[in-house]
Amino acid sequence: MLKAGVGNEFGREQGEPTAEKEEADFERELEQDLKTDPYLEVHKSDIKKFRSFRRAFHLNRLNPEDLDIYVVHPERNVAITRAFRKGDSIPHFRMLTERTAEADMLRKKSGLDEIQKGAAEWHEGERAKIVVVLDEEVTMTKHLLKNVESGGWLLCRLKGANAVRRTGKYETMGVIRAGSTTVDPNAGDFWKKSEVDDEEAFKAAQTEGGEASYEEAARAVAEAGFSTKNVLESYKKLIELAEKQNASRVSHGETQLTCVVERDGAPVEIVVNTVLPLKEAESDSESIVIFKKHETV
Repeated sequence: MLKAGVGNEFGREQGEPTAEKEEADFERELEQDLKTDPYLEVHKSDIKKFRSFRRAFHLNRLNPEDLDIYVVHPERNVAITRAFRKGDSIPHFRMLTERTAEADMLRKKSGLDEIQKGAAEWHEGERAKIVVVLDEEVTMTKHLLKNVESGGWLLCRLKGANAVRRTGKYETMGVIRAGSTTVDPNAGDFWKKSEVDDEEAFKAAQTEGGEASYEEAARAVAEAGFSTKNVLESYKKLIELAEKQNASRVSHGETQLTCVVERDGAPVEIVVNTVLPLKEAESDSESIVIFKKHETV
């Protein structure tokens, strides 16, 4: 279930600038800087995406200096360091890159000192409030995900999102769709629309992210006594049933559900993996998925 924290300003102390004024001031400063630093123009849309995330989930109300942000493979893009600035206050950033030359360049361009070199899939450091992984080639391993603190935020591409969902430790909070610079708060059926919807595509789909494979689905469908003529159609019915029986677990992002069906007059318990592969066009999308890690993990 997708949830976005978009809402009106609240808890604002007297004399504190409104979000609208803060954004207007930021835009004016950015436009001035664009005149002297053409490099910023390249990543202007990225700056706006991060600002939208910051604002949608009220992170703009926090003191930036209280935020730890871990950025994996920024690839010469330091837009996020610009987006989270509030006056002279900036968060504590850590960046991980694969190449020494890129690390040196990032130090010069961002002014940050804590830039490390290493393999993202294996690197574990201090847990961060916000972890950003926008390199589609990075695999979302358990080691990488350990960098997200409990209750923290993870931003990643759609291609790696299923691996995150499969852990059952994250809730999907919103999406910044390809071509947009704002958080979409009304995408309740986002995953359903993004998943494979064709039997042949399901058979051919890659499942490196822990998605249900065609073979896995076929076994579950047969075990439930459902029709195997169209495995995908029957498996989606099984997923729907499992989600109805486990509504509270689904609302917390769990994807491995136990479903009870009646077969030949007797109850049969089946474990259902509710994460289906994404359509090829969707998995290669530039969309950014926003996750929030559960407080208790």
